[in-house]
Amino acid sequence: MVAQTLLTDPKDASTFQCRLAWKLRWWFLGLPGGVGLATAKACLKLWIGFPPGKNAVHSGGSGPAMRSAILGAYFSGEPDERRELVLASSRLTHRGWQAETAALAVAEAVAQVFACQGQPEASAVISALERISTENE
Repeated sequence: MVAQTLLTDPKDASTFQCRLAWKLRWWFLGLPGGVGLATAKACLKLWIGFPPGKNAVHSGGSGPAMRSAILGAYFSGEPDERRELVLASSRLTHRGWQAETAALAVAEAVAQVFACQGQPEASAVISALERISTENE
């Protein structure tokens, strides 16, 4: 769903979030196995009329991290755009710094692999991950 959404309008985070929200609505109707509680609640809120970005549930779940690898690959050379779209995707279902930080970390790790075309230096990855969040935890 993320890849399909990127193909339509990859540069505008608001449009990306709205289009991904529509895909999530229909995906949820298929009763997907293993869907997390926060994602399920967020999808239900989309169906009853909450706008994308206002439907997210307070949670530190892993849904956003599972969607962010492709954003890291697609925007490997564009850190600002990568961060903006990862946060737009995250805030579609989860409102928690843990979920956002995990999603940003996955995207950043993938971007590091693409940047060096193989195995990145561990110190470069750790340095990049340290800049993702200001949370002490």
